[in-house]
Amino acid sequence: MTSSAEALSRNPMMQLGGLLGDWPEHPEMQFVEQVTGYRVDGPRVLFACRTNLGEMCTVVLTACAEHVLQLTLVPQGEPIDRGATDPPVPIVVTEQPAAVTMTVVEETEWISVRLGALTAVA
Repeated sequence: MTSSAEALSRNPMMQLGGLLGDWPEHPEMQFVEQVTGYRVDGPRVLFACRTNLGEMCTVVLTACAEHVLQLTLVPQGEPIDRGATDPPVPIVVTEQPAAVTMTVVEETEWISVRLGALTAVA
């Protein structure tokens, strides 16, 4: 993590969670456009998604701690699970965080995942 304003400004679209300008015109760039389904798998939710170019992918939302969640985009055909030796969260921690209880609510237009103090809506 850096506190340098220059380092933060290197990302052309996002800074501190806000869109800085128009989406750049890169025809090869893809983004998640639609959630087509989901399933709960222990401390994570796997969202089946379609990109703006019609390709399928999986977005994995993992509950790491009460105030921490991890999003991982997995292209179609790639394994979702990492090797057994990889840590579940690629950060340095002094102790294992307590397990987090998730609640998934499916409505007509959205799906919300509530965990601890956070709510993610897809």
